[in-house]
Amino acid sequence: MSTYEPRSQQWETIKITPFQGSNYPKVNTHMPVLCQDASGKIWIGSLINGLFWYDPASHQLKRWPHPLNGQPNFTINRIQEDAQRRLWLLTNRGILRLDAERKNFEWLTFRGLPSGISPTDELHSTFYLDRNGNWWHSGIGFLIKADYDGKVLQTYTLKNGLTSDHIFGICEDQRGHLWLHTDERLHELDPTKKPGQAGLFQYYSQSSDGLMGSDGILSGNLFDPITRNRSGELFISASEGFNYFKPGDLRKNTLIPPVWLTEIRINNQVQPLDTSQQITLHPGDNTLTVSFTALNFSQSRKNQYAYRLLGFDKDWVVTSARTATYTNLAPGDYELWVRASNNDGVWNKRGTRLRIHVIPAYYQTFWFKALIGLLVLGLLYGIYRYRMAQQQHLALIRDRIATDLHDDIGSTLSSIRIFSEVVQGQIADVRPDSVPLLKRISDNASTLAESMQDIIWTIKSNQDGLDDLVSRMREFALRLTEARGIVLNMTVGEPFPILRLSVEQRRNLYLIFKESINNAVKYSACSRIDVRLSVEGRVLHLQIQDNGVGFDRDRTRSGNGLPNLHARARDIRGTIVLRTAPGQGTSITLTATIR
Repeated sequence: MSTYEPRSQQWETIKITPFQGSNYPKVNTHMPVLCQDASGKIWIGSLINGLFWYDPASHQLKRWPHPLNGQPNFTINRIQEDAQRRLWLLTNRGILRLDAERKNFEWLTFRGLPSGISPTDELHSTFYLDRNGNWWHSGIGFLIKADYDGKVLQTYTLKNGLTSDHIFGICEDQRGHLWLHTDERLHELDPTKKPGQAGLFQYYSQSSDGLMGSDGILSGNLFDPITRNRSGELFISASEGFNYFKPGDLRKNTLIPPVWLTEIRINNQVQPLDTSQQITLHPGDNTLTVSFTALNFSQSRKNQYAYRLLGFDKDWVVTSARTATYTNLAPGDYELWVRASNNDGVWNKRGTRLRIHVIPAYYQTFWFKALIGLLVLGLLYGIYRYRMAQQQHLALIRDRIATDLHDDIGSTLSSIRIFSEVVQGQIADVRPDSVPLLKRISDNASTLAESMQDIIWTIKSNQDGLDDLVSRMREFALRLTEARGIVLNMTVGEPFPILRLSVEQRRNLYLIFKESINNAVKYSACSRIDVRLSVEGRVLHLQIQDNGVGFDRDRTRSGNGLPNLHARARDIRGTIVLRTAPGQGTSITLTATIR
């Protein structure tokens, strides 16, 4: 075993004298873990054979006399004594704590671990007991602060300050700061600050090639510890030696670094810088790159920058790069603010500013957009006027056709009916056999004239409303039922929404209603007909129900009436449902969407 005296810079090698007796351990492994307790004993942990202690007075080595220590492959990775003289051991099976007499022990676990934290990989773990009674424990990607009973008080991860996955050594300096020896950088942690606060961590780099790093730290081997002597100096082992320093002697760079713009490029072309620090982007200038720097030359690679383009960026962009690039900025005025910090994180919060004016292309100007808007509105208005003119023209044609049908064909049919009735009266006594024929001619002329009236009503343009259709339906049903002594009960849900019907919709709806009423009056032998009509949104519901004899659909030969009803319903995108049975009357329900 070797000792080093920093004042004289001398090494001394101590040869351990074997203890004569059966308790002397036969060890064939490395014993890299050392800890001197309050009584002066030096406790030694081995990588395979467990725990030993060394008496400096007699230079004798002994094994800890406990059955646990005799188990195979019992590895000790770290040893530390707390203020109550209890000995803490980091083993390959977890954290073991011995009492002050070194006779009894207990295994320790954590309580209240955050999700995603599982300290099970003891190979990549270490621990430290600080002066305030806190238990610090590391694992892959995290550092835990807990009390001596294992209650977790704080967790540090790669998300709130750590920059390395592995922590191999933890030590507290005289100010209460913790120093973490990691596989990348040396971390200085201020436990008085909370995650997210400035100054929580300070970082010191070590080299990647085994030589001196930029912060004067030698590169170390994995699992090398960090420790402190009585005068407060920290010792960190390395491949070619070790570092030692006093944390209180480290001086922070408090100089606020000035920030300067060094280059402006538009479309990758360098632009001249002037004292006004203002640039103008013209149409076609799609890419803007601004370079900047902080005038801090002490470990300048640690300089940090933050920039924000007011009017574009929602928050500050923090980076170590010295350029900011923006593309396809919208027309308008912007301000690019740049801040910087030195190697110790002291920020120049005032920073510097660059004014940017982006000139819009002609198609981005207000007047161009207003002109396009007016053109679109004019086009839409022209289309509207054209459609209105077409509808008016179509209405005139419909009214003209209706007038011609009424004046020409309607009057002719009326004349045929009147002439046939006159002839019937004149020849009734002379040719009685011709009277039925003349009566048939008169009836057909009357029927045809009535159908012609329906066609004329359908064609007229001033009766396209749903309320007009309902009025005609009610008039027709009353005329037919009163002639046969049938009670008509017509229920119409009101008020109707203002709905306009096309010629096709009006014609098919009326003919479906007319055919259903005709069939009920002629064939059902009913005494009552109920009509219900309602509109929900744009969906029309029409039900015609009688209390007549009904019929059996399977035994009744179907004519053209029912297929015609279904065909007319399909023409207006509707459906017909027929319900009937002998002695239970007949119900016809129409459902159609009015578009």
